[in-house]
Amino acid sequence: GTSSVAIVLDNSLSMKWSMDGKGFDAAKESVRRFITALNEGDRAAVIPTNPAPESQTRMRGEKELLLKELNQIPLSAGTADFSAALQKAYDLLREPAPQKEIWIITDLAVTGWDRFAVSTLQFYDTLIPLKILKVKPSADAVNATIKEIELKSPGVAVGLPLQLETRLVNFTKQPVKDVLVQLNLNGRNVEQRLVSLPPDGETGVAFQVNLTKSGSQPGFVTLK
Repeated sequence: GTSSVAIVLDNSLSMKWSMDGKGFDAAKESVRRFITALNEGDRAAVIPTNPAPESQTRMRGEKELLLKELNQIPLSAGTADFSAALQKAYDLLREPAPQKEIWIITDLAVTGWDRFAVSTLQFYDTLIPLKILKVKPSADAVNATIKEIELKSPGVAVGLPLQLETRLVNFTKQPVKDVLVQLNLNGRNVEQRLVSLPPDGETGVAFQVNLTKSGSQPGFVTLK
């Protein structure tokens, strides 16, 4: 089903000091990935913890507008106001949607969180998952991705095994151990593999599935 996602972006000054001055850029890049990964029909809003006085945030389905809004969010001189940003997130998510979630992208600096209390929120919904993505320096960050997905079968037909190969590439100087690769077809995970990637190298992962119905069937591969 479609999702409504409220993304709270910490644009307080402490973000500048994390990751040798690159914390805010890294946070924006994370939000950019969220937006580009949205599916057709999904809606999102990017809510800065320190909004400009005239800024208007609302749920949107247009990725280009969301990315434009994100690019225009500046670093603020103040301390992060998580209460106001979360209040905004819950308010925006009052609109009906099959799935809802809130992401907070922050360096978890104490100065913002020590002023936060759930009791300050006038309205919140305990059924909405709240997830925090911490921006932090990391020398051993994994940098791996899916390079391509290739159809290995000569033909595609109901009842015939369908062979897919996914090429994974590791840009890191060390091996990546036990990364979970999942094949999703028609909204459910049909197969998964644990794969180890060599340093600076590529690995192929083969999937075999049987199609049970004809017609177009959406699918994707994820690298956890």
